[in-house]
Parts: sequence; C-alpha cells; structure tokens
Amino acid sequence: MNKFVTLILCFAMVLQFSHGTARNAEPKKDPIFYEWTASTQKELSLKNIPKKGFKPFFFPHTTNTAIASYYRGKFDWDGMGTIKIKFGAVNFFCKLWVNSKEAGSHLGGYLPFEFDITGLLKKGKNELVLGAQGILGVVPEIGAKDPRALKENSVTLPIGSAFMIGGMWLPSSIKKLPSSFIEKVLIDTSVRQKTLKARVMLGGLTEGKKGLSISLWVEDMQGTKLLSLGNKNVDTGKDMPPQEFRANWSNPKLWSPENPNLYFLVSVLLQNSKEIHRDKTRFGFREFWVQGGNFFLNGKKIHLRGTSRHLFSQRWADIDMEEMAKQVISKAKAFNSNVLRLHANPYPEAFLEEADIQGIMIIDESAAWTFGSAYALENDLFWKTLYRQWDDHVKRDYNHPSFVLASAENELMLTGGAKRKNIQENLQKLGKYVRESSGRPVMFEGDYDPNGSADAINLHYPWEPHSHYAYPNDAYFLDGSFFTDIYPSREIEWDKSKPMYIGECLWMPGPFHEYAVIGGDYAYQDLKRGYYESKKELFADYIQAFRELEIPGFCPWNPFEDENERTASASQLTELQSVASNYYKPVRFFIRQKDNWHYAGSKIFRTVTIQNWSEQPKDLKLAWSFGKELDSSKSGELSLRLGPDETKTVTITLELPGGLVFGKQGSWEDVPLKMALFDGNVPVHEEEHQIHSYSMPSKQPAKFTLLGGSDQLSKDLSNARLFHSRAQKVEEVTDSIAVIAPNFLKQQTFDGGNNTLQILEEKGIKYIVLGPQPEGSIPYCSIVPAEREIERGKAQSFRFTHVSFSKDTGPFKKDSLIKYFAGDNIIASGALRPYSDAPCVPFASAGTGNGLACVGFEVEQKGFVTCIELASKISTEPRCHEILCSMLSQLSEEKQFLQAQLVALSDKSSSYLSSLGFTTTKNSATNGVLYVGEADTITLKDIEKLGAIKTILFDRKGFAFLPKQDGVDIKVSQAKPEPAVDLQGMKELDGVARFSFIEATGFVYDKWRKNFAPLGRIIIEKLTLPKDAKLIWGVKGYFCKVEGLYPQTVFINTTDWDKGPSNMPLSLLLQNLGCKKSFNASKVEVPLSSLRLEGGARYSQEEIAFLANGRAKFQAKLESGAKFQLNLALYQQKAGNENAKLTVLISGVKIGSIEVKSTTEQLYRLELVAPSGDCEVALVFENDYYKPPQDRNLFLGRLFLTRLTP
Repeated sequence: MNKFVTLILCFAMVLQFSHGTARNAEPKKDPIFYEWTASTQKELSLKNIPKKGFKPFFFPHTTNTAIASYYRGKFDWDGMGTIKIKFGAVNFFCKLWVNSKEAGSHLGGYLPFEFDITGLLKKGKNELVLGAQGILGVVPEIGAKDPRALKENSVTLPIGSAFMIGGMWLPSSIKKLPSSFIEKVLIDTSVRQKTLKARVMLGGLTEGKKGLSISLWVEDMQGTKLLSLGNKNVDTGKDMPPQEFRANWSNPKLWSPENPNLYFLVSVLLQNSKEIHRDKTRFGFREFWVQGGNFFLNGKKIHLRGTSRHLFSQRWADIDMEEMAKQVISKAKAFNSNVLRLHANPYPEAFLEEADIQGIMIIDESAAWTFGSAYALENDLFWKTLYRQWDDHVKRDYNHPSFVLASAENELMLTGGAKRKNIQENLQKLGKYVRESSGRPVMFEGDYDPNGSADAINLHYPWEPHSHYAYPNDAYFLDGSFFTDIYPSREIEWDKSKPMYIGECLWMPGPFHEYAVIGGDYAYQDLKRGYYESKKELFADYIQAFRELEIPGFCPWNPFEDENERTASASQLTELQSVASNYYKPVRFFIRQKDNWHYAGSKIFRTVTIQNWSEQPKDLKLAWSFGKELDSSKSGELSLRLGPDETKTVTITLELPGGLVFGKQGSWEDVPLKMALFDGNVPVHEEEHQIHSYSMPSKQPAKFTLLGGSDQLSKDLSNARLFHSRAQKVEEVTDSIAVIAPNFLKQQTFDGGNNTLQILEEKGIKYIVLGPQPEGSIPYCSIVPAEREIERGKAQSFRFTHVSFSKDTGPFKKDSLIKYFAGDNIIASGALRPYSDAPCVPFASAGTGNGLACVGFEVEQKGFVTCIELASKISTEPRCHEILCSMLSQLSEEKQFLQAQLVALSDKSSSYLSSLGFTTTKNSATNGVLYVGEADTITLKDIEKLGAIKTILFDRKGFAFLPKQDGVDIKVSQAKPEPAVDLQGMKELDGVARFSFIEATGFVYDKWRKNFAPLGRIIIEKLTLPKDAKLIWGVKGYFCKVEGLYPQTVFINTTDWDKGPSNMPLSLLLQNLGCKKSFNASKVEVPLSSLRLEGGARYSQEEIAFLANGRAKFQAKLESGAKFQLNLALYQQKAGNENAKLTVLISGVKIGSIEVKSTTEQLYRLELVAPSGDCEVALVFENDYYKPPQDRNLFLGRLFLTRLTP
C-alpha cells in the first residue's frame, strides 16, 4: 500500500476534530426508557440482563464500545390505535422486548428505525427492555484492548468513523397511529418541468377496505394554502403501490443556499370523507443535476465550495446534536461555504433540518468509511448491510432539499480495497442503486470513478505538499495531465465530460520540512503556528487555483480543524476559516501574479480573474490605482456585467516609476497597488499589494568571462551593467572568474568527456555555474528532486555567511528569496534543485533556519553552483541580479579556512564517514573533530590521547548526558535517552573548544493534544544551566548553543538526522567544522524520473515503488570493459516468508540479484563489467506477494553508478 495512504489511515484513526461545545443546560430524558446498565455477556437475551447496576441516563448518551447494554422502559397504553416505537439511532445491533416478548431486532447504526409493537402491548402499563451491542459485541475481531485494531477482511458491516459509539445515543419516541395511516410521503420537484410530484405510502390497510381517500396541497410556512395536488380515492388491495400525485407549478419560490425557501406538503387520509390521519412534510422546491462537466442547481451552473465536519470522537456523548447542527452550519455559512459533506457516516437528521433552514447543500455519506482492507468486501453480508443502510438513509433524507449529492462510500479502494475481487463492479452496482433510490447524483469519495459509473469524479489528496513544492504553480495541477499522489495512482487529465470534485486536499500531516518554505521560521520555532501559517497560504493557493480553473467542486481539509471552545460560534472565525471566508466569497477577483520585485521603470502585468459565483447577475466595476499619490495615468477601472456563476479574465499593464536608475546596490522603493471590486457602489472585495521598484547597482563587483551562452544572455547581462568577455571553450577563459551558462556542461559520461570544471580548477579560475543544468551534467553534483532532499532533511545548512548580500541580503528579506519569482510566479523552493552529493554548503538560506531552500552551493573554495534560473531571469528579476552580484563579489575576495582532521573511534564509524566522502584517522590529530557514533564509547582518557581535539560531535540515538556537576543537567520529559558518553572530569579538557550533540528522537507533533515542539527542543528547555551560562538558539529552533560553560561551548542539534546514503545534514555540519569532503567525479546519479516503468512500478516524485511485479529501465553509455558499481538505496515492505528481491539485467543479461532485507532505506551495491556501447539497464522486481493483510512491496529511493576502473 502507498505509504501516504497508510499514513492517512493511521492518523485518521486518532483524530478528534469535535469539540463538545454545544451542550444543554439540562440533560434530556428519553420519553420511554429511564435507566440502563452495561453487561459483559455478548449474547442479547432476557436471561443475560444484569440483576443490578441499573441507573438513570440522559441524552446526550453513549456506552462507547461496551459489549452489551440494557435499557428499561415503560409505556401506558389506552388500547387504541397502532403503536410504533421509533429509535433515533442504536449502535450497532439491538433487540427489543415488550412484556418479555421479542418485538424485533436491528443491525446497523446511526440511522432511525422502528418496530410495530401493537400486538405485544396490553392495556395499561407495559414494560420494555432494549438490549444493544456495541462494536465489540458485533465485531469481536476488532479486539477489546483497542477498538481501532481492525483485522484484515474481518468487518462484515459498514461501521463508519464513530464506531466507538455504542448503545442508544439518540432518543426514542412513540408514534400513535390510526388503524390506517400515512406511512411516508416522497416529494419530487422539477424546475425544468415545473412540476411537483408526490408518492404517498399507506400503512395499516386491509384488503377490501372501503371509503378511503387522500387529499394533498401545499402550504407556505405561515400555513397559507398555495397549490392543490388534488384528491384521490384509494382502492385497497394486496401489495398496493404508492399513491402518485402530480401538479404543475410555474412560479414557486425556489430553494437555494442564498434563498432557502421552504414549504409544507399536507397529506390528509380520509375515511368516508372524515379525516383520520394527517401528515405535514417540509420540503423545498429545487432541482440539482449533473450535465457535462458541471453541477446545476435550478437551471444555473453552480460551483461547490465545500467543507466537511468530521465528528469522529467519543465526545459525541457530550454533544447535543441539534445545537451542534445549528453551530456547524452557521459557521460554514459564515465562511462562505455552500456545501457541507456529512463525513464518514450518516449524521443525525438535525443537520439536514438545519441545512434546509439556513441554506447549505448537503452531501450524505454512508458508513462504509476508509477500512478498505478490514472490510469483508468479498462477503455478500457486507454489501447487503450497506444496501439496507442506504435504504434507511434515503427514507429519512429524501425530502430534504439540502440533500443534493450522495457519497456512496469513502476511500474503500484508496485504503486497500482496490485489490479485492470485483470491487469496482460492486461499487458500480451500489452507485446505481443509490442513484435510483435517492434521485441524487452519486460519487465515490476518494475512489475516483469506479468502472466509469460515477456521476462526478472524486479525488482525495491528489497533489499534496508532501510531494510538491512549486507553489502556487503546483496548485494548478488540474490544468493538464498529472499523476496522482495516491489512488488511483496513475496519470489523469480531466476531460470535463463529468464534474471533478476534489473531496479532500491539504490534509497535511506533519511536520514536513517544506512547511518552513511556506510558513517561515515558525515551522521550527512553533510547530503549531508554522503548520497553520503554511496551511493558510496553501489554502489560499489551492482555492484560488481551483476557482481560476473553474473546478466544479472542492473541499480543502479542513476549515473546522483549528476550532476550539472560543471560536465555536459563527461570529468568531478561526484563522483557517478566515482564509476560507475570503477565498470562498461568491463575488471577488483573483490576481494571478504574486511576484512583487521588479526593476525600476519596467512594465509589469497583472492577470485578474473576476468571478460572480452568486445566484444573481451582477453589474460590477473593477477599479485600481498604482502609485503613492493619486495619478489618473496610473489608475483605471473596468465595468462589466457577469451572469450567475460567470467568470471573466482581464490583463492590466502597470509601469513602475523612475526608469532604470543606477545607484547604490540594493536601493528600492515601494509602490502600492490598490484594487477593488464594486457591486454597484458597494465594495465586495479589496486588496493592496506593495510592488518593490529596484535600482541596479552603479558598480560592477568583479570582471568575469561568460563561458558559452546565447547572445541574448550576454545582452541581458550587459543591460544589467554586468560587463564581461565571452568564450565558447574553456581554454579561452582569461578572467579569474568564469560564469558558466546553462546547458554548457554536457551530460556527464564515464568516458572522461566532461572536464570543464577540472580544467578551470587547475588554472585557478573560480566559477559560477548558472542553473538549471541538465541532470547529471555536473560531476559530483548529481541532481535529485528537491522534494526528496527536503523531506528527508538533507538540504540543511549551519553556515549562512558565505555570500555577503548588501544590507544583509540586500533589499530582500531572506524569506523573500524563496517567494514568488517574476516570470514563473512560483515559490522558489520549487525552482531550486539542490545537488545531493556535492561537497559544498548552501550559500544562502531562505530565512527558514534550516536553509532547506537554497539559491546555490559553494563548492569548497572553488566556485558556486546555482539552483535557480539566474540566466533567464536576470533581465526581469532583481533578486537574481542581487544574488549574481553577491557571488561575484564573494569570489573576488580571498578567504582562509582552517582545515580540520576528522577522528573516528571505530571501524564502523570510519566506514560510515568514508561513505559520505570524508577521510578519517584514529590517531592524534591537529585541530581535530572527534566523531562519536552510536556504537562508540569514550572516556576522558581516550580524549586526552587524541591530541588537539577542538570539537567533539556525538551522533547518538539520544542526548549525550553532561554530568550535573559540570553545570548542565539534561532532564528528559518524554523519552529516556541512552547515555552516550562518560564525560566525568570534562572541565579538564581545556583544549576542547566545542562539543556538539546530535539528538535523533525527532519531532513530537501531536496538534490534537496541543504539543507542537520538536522533542529535542522540549528536552533542551529542561536544561539546568549554571548561573553565567546562556542558551542561544542558532538555527531557528533546531540548533542551539550553550555559552558560558568553562571554555567550552556546547552545541545541541534537535534535527531527526537522516541516516541514508548521503546524510547531507551531517556532511554539511562536518564541513562547517572544517573537515574536507572528497568526491569521486566518476560517480553520477541516475534521476529516477528518467527511468521507464513497466508493470507494477510506480513513480511518485520521491521514489519508485514496485507495488507488484514490474521493471524500471534506463539507458547508459558505459566504456567497454570498465568496471562499475551500481549503488541502489532500497527498502522493502516485508510480507510472506522471504525478502523482496531485485534482479539487475544489462541488455537482457542477468548480472546479479539483490536481496533487500531492510525495511528502512539502506544502500546496496552490485559490481558489473560494462559491455560495449549503449546498453539498457533493467531493475526487475518479480517476487511480489499479496495475501491480505500481507503485501510485499519494494521501494527504490536513489540510483547512481560509480566507475571503479581508474
């Protein structure tokens, strides 16, 4: 199973979104049942009723997961009429006894049901007993210790997300009916046909009964009769069908979210012209349908701005559902949502009642929620139960005008059910049944379009920030073909033949490092704030993209998630809800370009999308002004009329003042752009942006030669006052600095054909490599996707002063280095492509502390390799100009670095450091850095023998303990770390200037339990420091130092360090300590994106997953007869009796096989002798194993070749 899917399932099992805020001052009593008790006996029977322990109960009420519980009730009957008892909901199985006789049983949950108990009653007092089994009684396989420990293929009924709720959790009621009565009325309204239809079901009829008739009419909410549907005599008989009525209605007030008009349909049953029973059913006149790629409401196209309230919580026991329904729907309306998905199981009818009144559309969903592996999907009992649940669901909700869409199930295929036999056929049949019985369009939440049977395509988390970083561009993934992150895990292109509904997106479990790129330093200083700062920005990006692309429906997860007691009311929006409120406005504009740095005097363009997503036509005016003072030449307006759900896009041109002013480097001014949209004279949306007008420096930092490149690039550099000489061959470079144009470096091969950098280094010429370069073109700097490097924590820097930007990073704040670049409008973290194996340090961080978005790397003291498109943007993007100038200035200066020797205590540590490119010694060292690995032990005497050790670096699973008498006492609050070393007498080590500790316990990130800090930071905050010592945070919450402890400075890092093949964080830290990293120019990484995949191989931008037998192939040009080493970072998902195996073929000939034993990424090596010329290398996985719950899969994280022959 896809790892992200597993993460979704596991995390969803512990979510608690609901807050128990809607409570009654006085608890409600049930009108019939007055006391209850729990039982440990699984079987429901009168003999198993406990003799004692009964106590009163009140609503809200739940027995949680009790195996069984019993309720006692009483009812006085006058002997007249038909008596039915209705239960609001009992989870999951129950039996009812009346006067010690069984009246009936019911299997299911969440939905109402009733029993006719007339035949069991006696006149006067009657005793009732209800026995109810919770989930542990119905599905014992779940397990008593943890009800969420669902076993594979074991659950035979849909249990929903609130399966922990047991017993009678909604009240019961008595229905006293005449001998003949109206059982149910189903109402159908058609805007297109202008008709009202009703079907009346009667009960209590006996064959041949005479004199019955029905009369129907419509009343408004004040009781005024508006429309008659006529009268009809009833001829009773066996299996009598519903009585059908129809009337034309040309001018009803339509129900919609903006105008939730309601009526009553009054149905009267008469016998011999005398009324014997009356039913009054509330309804709204509306019609919702799907046509082509759009949703329509009442004949007008409508876009669904969705939200979802997941009430997965045992706190249901504390919540009054009627009050909660009012609260939730009022809040959803307050942030401009027009559709609410009742997620993961049927909700109490109070939600639909309130939605009808307030005006919000509802997506009803079944209890077939997310346990695709646990459900017995090949068992007919599961499907029969699900069909019966939908019968009850439709019967209850049919007449609610708010109910517009049916979600037949949620994520069954996404969470493992896709591999089950006939699953798509079964879902297709289910969808057809629900569509025909409910009269609503059907979709399958998260499961795409089973067998093409859905009315609307539905995707969950198709393009998430755990895998994509080029925002806001990545938010426009639906504008063309894309490969979904999770199910259906294939390339998709929306062809608009059906509506696309993004049912869930931006769940964002975490933390992931990329949150720092979006949310800034908060990602490390305050994880909760960083999470929500990131989520707010991504909400804005995604919703804007969905609206500009006119996606028919979308529901980011989840505007309710940051709610608390204080923000529960509709008048108090949370931060996420405020973003949703702004971007969900039905009438507003969107500015596509987000870049705000431009050269003085240049023209800039703004693409503006104006939308009227309301139900009425609008006469709108877009007005803008540009400049500090009112200037008619720099302002404008546009009047336009937009119909309901209409969009118009315009482009406006703006000119920055001042012309190209050459002055002090970094000078700029802010020019405000104000824009407003008016509906008549009323402003409905306003924005103000500061456009920064940048002046080029008057002085060139250093002379350089442009190596390669086009005439246009040379012209752009000259226009930017960066004058230069030109060369097309490396031998022609005469200046001390060479700027290498993009694509000049050829694709790296193993035949010695690429020696550009080597020649420059031999001549003492420093260089700047302008990105982007072709993948694999730079020796020892093989490119891999930035996404994987970021996620695994490799692209981190602990040194930020390599490039001295003017005014401390020039006019640009560090965070602005990663924000929107002119021309491509993307956050630069997506454009940057760090080089994984480069022996270099990022020369500019993004202000995110970890430097995880870098504009380039310093290659030792030889030059810079840039990761952004400096060449193509130098004419439009001031930040690129500033960066290039800063690099030139830096390379023109002479810098001195003190070389350090790296000391390893054991062969294991030495081998590990060698694999990272470092040379170690075990003996005495000058300016030494002592590395203490996980398996190493060390004492004071060991350190004294090693000579001049200036730094000791502890790389442990837990913190190294510093003895309390030495001034530091580390108290561990959540995990007991392993004592790393014995440092008694540390004061005597006067030669040691610095100690560093690497703590590998990772994050504590449990936002539902209000814990948002890295575990390491929690521990550090427990430090007991001596009086004069001071704790200083270095890398924004990830790295700190303790100053004032004897001569030593203690550095403590809280990063969860990557132990993969390259371990970039450790490499960078060692280099910052002065250790030299060597490299092998004969090593080249093969980009995973370049491999051709067959069979069960899938590419997900971070790795290749072999989810079934399959192949991954690439072409290689190898020197004939030379010896190479194939290096593969692999891990397995273990299943069955053997490990996953990977076979390697070259031109169809097997050269070896690798048995992958590890379940975490490890580096595996295989030597080979190259055949002649071009060859095809195939990686073959062919021992797949799948027997639920076991599923053997193989994952490839990295792939590179190393030439062994000199």
